[in-house]
Parts: sequence; structure tokens; C-alpha cells
Amino acid sequence: MAPTESSRTPVVLVVEDEYDVRATYDLWLDDEWEVRTAADGKTALSILDPAVDVVVLDRMMPGLSGRDVLDAMQDRQADPRVVMMTAVTPDLDIVEMPFDAYLSKPVDHDQLNETVRTLLDRDKQDDQLREYYRLVEKRATLESENPDHVLSEDERYQQLTDRIAELEDVLSDDLNDLDSDEFVALLDDVV
Repeated sequence: MAPTESSRTPVVLVVEDEYDVRATYDLWLDDEWEVRTAADGKTALSILDPAVDVVVLDRMMPGLSGRDVLDAMQDRQADPRVVMMTAVTPDLDIVEMPFDAYLSKPVDHDQLNETVRTLLDRDKQDDQLREYYRLVEKRATLESENPDHVLSEDERYQQLTDRIAELEDVLSDDLNDLDSDEFVALLDDVV
């Protein structure tokens, strides 16, 4: 039996040209995630597939830079969250770069794990928001086309409204925990 989307182990790809840094990130990343590593952008692109949830990407690498890897990722079916890591002070050029988090080196164990965890949580929230909007649309369609007494007697409609209520509770709790930047990022992902 194949794992469901929610039960599979999240995959984190670390792309870092310095061996010691790459090995440290590999050791630091939470044991609940599958960690893949690549020493350069070309290797990263060769092992990037739809199973990768988060890419921890060094910005300054020989050969393909982090920016080059980001650009190449746009042409693939994989759509992971990206943590851009760099020892360089960010310039205004980052405005056009499609990453989800930007960390300045050196980072510590907690900072790296918390950033990856936040991005994985955001993916989960995206999925829940999308499901919520799909179900609300279905409910609105059913309510506009069917009399109340027909809907109230149908088990499928009741299951639909129950699931909407569950999602509203979960999303309400999750959204209350977000700071304003995370909330804006979440909405940008969904719309």
C-alpha cells in the first residue's frame, strides 16, 4: 500500500558545496525527515523530483549558483519550498528570486530545523486551505441547486458539512498561530 500524502516522510534536499557544512546540515536536520544531499547545483537538479518537499540551497556555489538552480527548478514538475542560505548580505536582487525563506550563514541547529518545519507546515496548511475552498464551493453549488430538505436528509451532504467544520477549526487555530509575514505568504501560495 502506497503512503498517503499526509503519512509519507517529508524529503529535504540540502545543496551545499562545502562538505563540512553539508554534512553538518545533514546531521542537524530532524530525524523525522528524509535528507538528501548534493554538492553542486547540477547534482541537485539531477536528484530533484516531486517527492522533495524542501530544498536548503546555498546561494554562492561554483558552477550553477543557487540562483541558477532556482531558475532551473521553475521548469520542473517538482515544486518544493526553498530555503536560500548564504554568507553574503542580501541585495535587492532577491526580490525577483522565488524562494520561501532566506537565512544568513552561519545558522544554528534550531534555526535550520525551525525554518524547514515552518515551510513543511505551510505546505500542509496550503493543502488544507485548498481542500476547504473546494468543499465550500461544492456546498455552495449544492445549496443553490437543491432544496434544504433534500440536503438535510443526505448523508454525503452531512459528511461534506462536517469536513468543512473540521477544516474551519484546524485552519482557525493554525491561522491564529501565524505572524503577519507567514499569513501573507500562505495567502500568496493559495491564490
